[in-house]
Amino acid sequence: MGFINYPKITYNNVDVSNILFNINIIDKENTPELFLQYYVKDEDTPESVSYKIYEDPTYSWLILSLNNMYNKEYDWPMSSNKFETFLENKYTHTSLYFSELNIDFSFGDITKIKSGTINYYIKSYDRTLNVINLTELVSSTAINTTNNIILYSGDTIIKTLKPKRVVYEGKQSLHHFENKGKYVNARSRINNYLNGNEDYVVTNFDYEYSLNESKRYLKILDPRLLQRYDSEFKKILKQVENNKERIENE
Repeated sequence: MGFINYPKITYNNVDVSNILFNINIIDKENTPELFLQYYVKDEDTPESVSYKIYEDPTYSWLILSLNNMYNKEYDWPMSSNKFETFLENKYTHTSLYFSELNIDFSFGDITKIKSGTINYYIKSYDRTLNVINLTELVSSTAINTTNNIILYSGDTIIKTLKPKRVVYEGKQSLHHFENKGKYVNARSRINNYLNGNEDYVVTNFDYEYSLNESKRYLKILDPRLLQRYDSEFKKILKQVENNKERIENE
């Protein structure tokens, strides 16, 4: 049994398994006693966990399905090394934060900044956080809070000012504010952050780490129920296939 036996759909003129197909044979929320908790370690794969629990690596499809993981490349938790590489590739920017008192321009108009004689280009911006993200990492000797930078729209100077705060590594930039698991309104905290207060701060690193860690906690069907589940699932798949053939023949 596996995803290969799932109902087929046509994608780009090719029949493929519909891995989003799912059936609630067991209510995971209301029958926790039927499941084991498993923490995914760096060296684990769906196949190795399947072998540990069921002594059969081919039940990886069941582990993935019950945990709503349909693409193990993206849904399976990253190892520590892979996670670090992911961060380095995703957060390749430096963030410039500005005081609300100095903002009399539209962030969307800014296309580049100049510090000294060097131009830096804009990757993104967030007006709620008063931040402009550059397309590259820069050093504290290139841009800092003591030297003016020039903001441009095309070749037109919009403003000359000092950033209030600079975060040189994008993975350490502010993602959002949070208190006891609940988002905090950014506008109520941004001035505190600009003045160096780290209360309620969740960085990009914190956010991605928490997201990756949450994937490590799996619900694993009790091995004693495996054969019964497998049998019931096959019956339902057979019924689905029969119904499909019946509809096609009508």
